[in-house]
Amino acid sequence: MLRLDKNPVNLFCADSYKLITVTGKINGWSNKSSDRVPNLRESSGKIYRLTISPQILNEAISNSEPIGIQGKEVQIKTATMPQRLADGSFELKIRQARQLKVLATAIATTTNQAL
Repeated sequence: MLRLDKNPVNLFCADSYKLITVTGKINGWSNKSSDRVPNLRESSGKIYRLTISPQILNEAISNSEPIGIQGKEVQIKTATMPQRLADGSFELKIRQARQLKVLATAIATTTNQAL
């Protein structure tokens, strides 16, 4: 007979769980093994190296060319604390496409022209 009152499993996040949001512009690329890694620069000047597989990056940017996000503002959401690297930058690991969002950087305008 299975007893569910012994050693219950908690099905919720611990109180220490916090979602971290980082917003900045893609300002270059680094090479890490055989992958190209986008660099993100926050307005405060802090630099993040985004560790993301090519497949997840393509999914996050709707299969566009990855270089197309150069100079674009992006938002990263993660529950993992960024790790400080030896060069003073931080590493952010992205495991799911929904963690990376390219933000609109310009407002489209429409003009009426007489034909």
